[in-house]
Amino acid sequence: MSLQELEEKYPVASAIVEMLLSYAIIYGIFSFCFPSASLLPMSEYPLNRIVVMKANVPEPYYIVVNRTENLTELVEVLNGIEFPYIKDYWDCSESSAYLERYLENKGFTTYICVNHKIRHAWLWVRVRINGSSQFIPVEATRRPHIAFNIPLWMPEHVYKDIYELLAHEDEEEFAWWRREVCENGCNFTSPSR
Repeated sequence: MSLQELEEKYPVASAIVEMLLSYAIIYGIFSFCFPSASLLPMSEYPLNRIVVMKANVPEPYYIVVNRTENLTELVEVLNGIEFPYIKDYWDCSESSAYLERYLENKGFTTYICVNHKIRHAWLWVRVRINGSSQFIPVEATRRPHIAFNIPLWMPEHVYKDIYELLAHEDEEEFAWWRREVCENGCNFTSPSR
């Protein structure tokens, strides 16, 4: 059966398929031209990474390590870190982006959370509590800590990595590697704790 015969026999189905193909082509062109507005996950569609290439993300940004959900280990890691605080230069966004990478490279599954209404960024880190795997909020500003007592539960946006974040947020807010704070390498370990 030829394509023309199919169109004559099933005109409604043929019209629907034609319409869906048109939408797919339009969406594909739109996603390529405006990747930050795309609904396609960046990890599965690397063309969206074009947006973040201009940010000059240091590579390799993440290293492959064994995963951990050890709460005690997380507390120990956080106790050894202290960030500077420079308003509108190195604040919650840079601290969160830096700490997300640091924790990921230590084996913790970490997401960056952003809420524009309260103008704040923080992290969700996966840990095991009472045998259950769950995400807990971590405040990254100044002295990072688990933030059970602060209402950081409802982010507007949650990003699984720096690439997804930079495709949707202002890169100047999160590009910690561009700050003079990291000019000679970032070492934020705190011997004073």
